[in-house]
Amino acid sequence: MLAVRTAKTSLRPKRLAIPFLFAILSIAASGCSTRPVEEIVTTDASRVSAIPPGGEPVTKEPNLPDRDPDLEEAGDRIGEAITYLDSRRRDKWDAAERALNDAQISLIKIRREGLWEDADLAKIEGLLKELDTSMRAVSHNAPDASRHLAELSKRLDNLELTPGRGKDTESK
Repeated sequence: MLAVRTAKTSLRPKRLAIPFLFAILSIAASGCSTRPVEEIVTTDASRVSAIPPGGEPVTKEPNLPDRDPDLEEAGDRIGEAITYLDSRRRDKWDAAERALNDAQISLIKIRREGLWEDADLAKIEGLLKELDTSMRAVSHNAPDASRHLAELSKRLDNLELTPGRGKDTESK
């Protein structure tokens, strides 16, 4: 019989090499850090305010259309539902459904008031249908419900309504 002898290899040098290399790398990395930059700013000591003497600040009135408060409420509730869906709350699906229900109530209130043109009411009807589809996706825990709600929110933000049939004009 032939006896084969194997040499015992010691793991001790390998065990010490890893922490030693880590220590060398951390020392080298700490020496490569940059110093903070000091910045010197010179100001006019005699100047009291940032506005130059004799200058008047420019103010401009925003040229934004009047928004319907119910329309704003609907957009806020859709944003709230998106926030709930993107959170890690345990009841995020239920909270999102409640927020979407409030958004739907706001859009229905706009439709019932009848203050808008017929074309605008058709747009609101389309938004209500899309909201209903999104509500079903949320109730079924669809993973892409948040993306659909974000698209719906953009459509709602880009919606331009023109007041047409006001209650004041109908009574005259």
